[in-house]
Amino acid sequence: MWWFLATALAGSAADQSLAVVLDETASTRSRMRAAKELGRLDPSSDEAQRAVTALAGTLQAELPANLPEAIRKTLVRLGATQVWTRELGSADVPTRRRAADLLGQEGNREAGPALVAQLEDPDASVREAVAGALGGYPAAGAVAPLILRLQDTSIGVRLAASQSLGFLGGEEAAKGLAKARIIEQDRVVQHYLDVALQHIRGQSRP
Repeated sequence: MWWFLATALAGSAADQSLAVVLDETASTRSRMRAAKELGRLDPSSDEAQRAVTALAGTLQAELPANLPEAIRKTLVRLGATQVWTRELGSADVPTRRRAADLLGQEGNREAGPALVAQLEDPDASVREAVAGALGGYPAAGAVAPLILRLQDTSIGVRLAASQSLGFLGGEEAAKGLAKARIIEQDRVVQHYLDVALQHIRGQSRP
């Protein structure tokens, strides 16, 4: 998948390191070492921005063990969190939705507050992406805002909020899910609420 881009990159040492990271035929050790080298770039440089753009595309790919974490660390060092957090404020809906997805995959807790604020986005698809992303941000103060999204007019948002609350766990999340389950009319959402509650109850068992 990444072979074409990897072979097209040439020239600077940074571009060569990026090509190695994207090269599916390279060893995992070589790709991790190349990712670490990219993390030493000046975040304000054009090379760093090219790396962020290219590496963002790998976050949803199937990669060898330990490589995804190495790539996420590199993205954080290159300032990707700040770039995508700014994009949450874009006037363009697809840009906001993509930023939320990428922040969720990157998992840098610094983005948590910005994501929580974006739960009020006027576009339902963005709220859904944000609600889904927050399942990986246990320190973001996301539980109470996600509970409110269980009453969202969008079924997709309610589904995403249910799933994330199940991941986050805790008594507050369980109470919110149980309350929402009583009044929820959609059967699919009911199922997601049940699954989330079962997950939390399973975590709480000794």
